Amino acid sequence: GSSNPEQSYQRLLTQWVSLRSDALLQLQEDAFHLASWESSVPPHPELLDIHLARVKRAQNVCTALIATAHGERDSGIVYCESLLVLAFFMLLPQGCKEERYAGDGSKREMPEHVVFRILYSLISGQSNGAYREYYGKTHSTSKNSSADLAQLCVTSGAMHDVMLLECCVRYHDFELWQKLNAIGFQLATVFYGAFMRLFATYMPTSTVFRLWDLLFTRSTDPKAQPNARAYLVDLAFGVLRAKRQELLSCQSALEVKDFILGALGSMYDMCTVDDIIVLADKFLWGGAGFASGQIVSLWHQRDAMFSTVNLTLNEQNEVLKQLMHVCQLREVPHTRYQNPGGLTGVQTQTLLKHVFPVLLQAFEAHVAARRDAKGQAGATRPAPKHVYMHRPMPLAQRVLGATAMEHVKTNISNYFFHPQISVISHMQEPHPKLTNIAPGREPLEITDTEFNTVMSKEVKG
Repeated sequence: GSSNPEQSYQRLLTQWVSLRSDALLQLQEDAFHLASWESSVPPHPELLDIHLARVKRAQNVCTALIATAHGERDSGIVYCESLLVLAFFMLLPQGCKEERYAGDGSKREMPEHVVFRILYSLISGQSNGAYREYYGKTHSTSKNSSADLAQLCVTSGAMHDVMLLECCVRYHDFELWQKLNAIGFQLATVFYGAFMRLFATYMPTSTVFRLWDLLFTRSTDPKAQPNARAYLVDLAFGVLRAKRQELLSCQSALEVKDFILGALGSMYDMCTVDDIIVLADKFLWGGAGFASGQIVSLWHQRDAMFSTVNLTLNEQNEVLKQLMHVCQLREVPHTRYQNPGGLTGVQTQTLLKHVFPVLLQAFEAHVAARRDAKGQAGATRPAPKHVYMHRPMPLAQRVLGATAMEHVKTNISNYFFHPQISVISHMQEPHPKLTNIAPGREPLEITDTEFNTVMSKEVKG
């Protein structure tokens, strides 16, 4: 690339601004929603223009990040709304004066190419990359780097950190963990979004910037334990512990969620964030629990329970990879769709408009014809079956909440006898009373022959 970072950034925008992809379409939709953040009443035209200009600049940064994933050297960056929010906050004024377009020397905003470089370094930089598991795909360890073997989706680093937070609460404050689960509160309902946005929109802006100073500094430490993002878990754990008594008195999951959001939103003192993180980090990773392997052991137990579920999702993603990115959809005769220019892959908009409705209608027609034929032959006409692809999840809380004696009894039982309850995910049919209510049902009685017939006739690729 060019030795001038700004020229290199502008080249990315120029080359890829006309790129048509699902990521850019989603970016445009998110930017539209972000524009509604300026909601002053009555509307102030000048403030609205400044806000829209900043949204546009944040959109440019994300466009450049998306472009790096389509170039000769795939950065592995995968766009999500949180990236747009991070770019928007980084472009906020870093002082008391707003940037003046007249060039009066009062500029306080960070240039676009600098924001791009910071985010790129955090996600895909060779010397950093601490947040690749949040906003990118991991590098393939296979020697075959063919595009059709690349992963379509990867596990979420933010969800892993939420699981780590849950294990910390479980180990150090079992009473609080038990209370939260008893009323049905899941830590992910608050902290997954907070982790993905690095607490932007969850805390006052000045406090967010102070937190980012700590996070970005920690991200450069290759020896950080348990990982370079631990300060996010530290802050969340510290807030839960500081508000322990109030949380124990809550009577519903909604009350807990509102209270935690209120506690985060009222942290105007930037020094409070420093104190919470430093104390929590020393408490969690300085030898209390982590050194003895207890928290990591809980994390691995929870992660192992979802190994079968994750394997199923990975296999589905392999099929989706072939359908969405590798194979070519030539035409759909029923809707008169024609592939423009022999492009490979299918966009989501095309699937929703031209493929899914046609397939569902054809499948239902085949199933109805088969049922009618059985009815005319004198056999009892079978009731239609549908499936929602619902897979029951393992009872992670039951395992994490088990005592040492219960773990011993379970291990002995599994060793000498076959377990009576399987945690393997499986498809489950809807309740009979809901078969004619909920939309989006898929026929369950499709045979391989009918599937191949419909695919070859209705969707040619």
